[in-house]
Amino acid sequence: MGEFLIKISVGNLLGFAINPFIRKKEKEEILKFLDKKKKCRLAFVDLAPSDDIRNFIFELLKKKHELVIFYDHHLDEKHSNFKEMRENIQAIECIERAEIKFVSREDYPSCARLVSFNQWFHKKIDLVFFHDDFDGFTSFLKGAGIRYPKMEQDADILDGSPSVDRSIFTLSMVGKFIQNSFNLVPYFSYDPVGYSKKKQEIYQRISNWLSGKKDGDFVDFYRKVLEKTREIERFTLNLVSKVKLMMGKIAFCDIREIINQGEKISFSVLKREIISIFGDVLLCFCTKGHFGDQISVELPPAWRGKIDLRDFLPEGIEGRVPGRVQIPSENWGEFLEKWNKGYILAHLLNQT
Repeated sequence: MGEFLIKISVGNLLGFAINPFIRKKEKEEILKFLDKKKKCRLAFVDLAPSDDIRNFIFELLKKKHELVIFYDHHLDEKHSNFKEMRENIQAIECIERAEIKFVSREDYPSCARLVSFNQWFHKKIDLVFFHDDFDGFTSFLKGAGIRYPKMEQDADILDGSPSVDRSIFTLSMVGKFIQNSFNLVPYFSYDPVGYSKKKQEIYQRISNWLSGKKDGDFVDFYRKVLEKTREIERFTLNLVSKVKLMMGKIAFCDIREIINQGEKISFSVLKREIISIFGDVLLCFCTKGHFGDQISVELPPAWRGKIDLRDFLPEGIEGRVPGRVQIPSENWGEFLEKWNKGYILAHLLNQT
């Protein structure tokens, strides 16, 4: 099996966790795996219709596989790549007999709400490609006939939908445990192969647990998740001293060195502590991602619904939701200029 693949199974159903921008090595490994398979009936869920996804689908069709379902919720005219995605979805919609749903996050806060229970088996799907995140994973599970109470609500919350009021809706105990289990996974930028192997192990273990399969080591796994979560929270509390308050009510923290060392961080704990010390500020973290150094920018809860961060993005940078964006480090100066320009400070102080 390929070292970069994240593959899980529920019965005879296979699932691959991928991202909308597929790495070349990852795609090669998937195609090599499918070369050993006869014609497969395919579903794609929670994968924005990027050029990579469109081209990948048509490569699969050339190999005589069949696209049966494509469900995604990234329809947003304010998305900087909206034109590209619209063109790609139109190309996908031309595929005969495929069921296509391309909707907005306002209508469907999570893709788990697009998928019906046991749908993959009803449609005789052989293989599902799902986004490598909580929403993609729970969408896969639901279609495979695996579900727990409040699963869709958990996906709504963790997918960052602007329509979900986090002061009212909170994660279920199961949702918290699944999310915390990802604390055992190293950062991709630190250990790409380790990331894929550990993520696959956890996805499969959670799938087995929720489907009722016996796992003699699950108690030990549960203990490791709790211990790692507490360790990360303690470590994170010590990072607050690294936070710098900048003009424009910006709290900035560079955590690239920490990621390079392989340390995991609880961003929810760090954001909570920053707000408790500095008040409502724009939360900005310099991190290392799949595409290099980037700044993760997020509105505090008190500003959500009042400000759309996408209005301040440099040209050509996309943003999925109004309250959280990722900015390449080389474009950070452009964002700051837009943020501080004009009456933005007065605007913020008057509304927050």
